[in-house]
Amino acid sequence: MGRAGKPISAIEKRQKRGMEEGKKRRERKAETTVREPIIAYSLVNKIRTEIRNIDIITPFIIAQKYNLSMSAAKAVLRILYERGDLELYDHSRRLSIYISRSRK
Repeated sequence: MGRAGKPISAIEKRQKRGMEEGKKRRERKAETTVREPIIAYSLVNKIRTEIRNIDIITPFIIAQKYNLSMSAAKAVLRILYERGDLELYDHSRRLSIYISRSRK
């Protein structure tokens, strides 16, 4: 009439393999580094002293140079702009370009 299903041992093996692969995936995710979005004022002051030598300052330049996320780099530049250390040269929805006040 019909065919009997797979033996229970084969089903158990498949479940064990699936669980092991799930553990491996979780371990891979744990290995990735997560950058902190919290900004230390020591970092802001360090960037403040070093941006005097840069002609044009964008969030990408800051993110690459100091290994920050883009949102953290934008926040740092916004803080420096509010303090009066930077001047907003041009901006769009996606990008803000700053110049240093001491470079004027």
